[in-house]
Amino acid sequence: MVLFTGTGYWNPLFWVIAFVIAVGIGLVLVAGAPKGKRNTGDAGMPFLSGNPEEIKKNVKVSNMFWGLMEALKGYFKIMDDMHTGILHDYVFWFVAVLAFSLIIVLF
Repeated sequence: MVLFTGTGYWNPLFWVIAFVIAVGIGLVLVAGAPKGKRNTGDAGMPFLSGNPEEIKKNVKVSNMFWGLMEALKGYFKIMDDMHTGILHDYVFWFVAVLAFSLIIVLF
């Protein structure tokens, strides 16, 4: 099955093979990564705009990005309400977006 477009063709088998190769490369890179490395000293501390005074490790994101959180409060409220933590909901959204994308590509 080949889908011809104005700029070329789309072959599903090619993309499946490319995905498998990409996953394989990712697994090789993860397997070769050093394990158990801990950041100590200054490397383990949060960066607070270069201010050295009284740095604590329990800096909340809401403090660091207050302006962003305030500006996008409506969006974050909707996303927070949608987040249920149930795996079935995430699978449903994944399948729904995938089906919608395939409908757009095929028609």
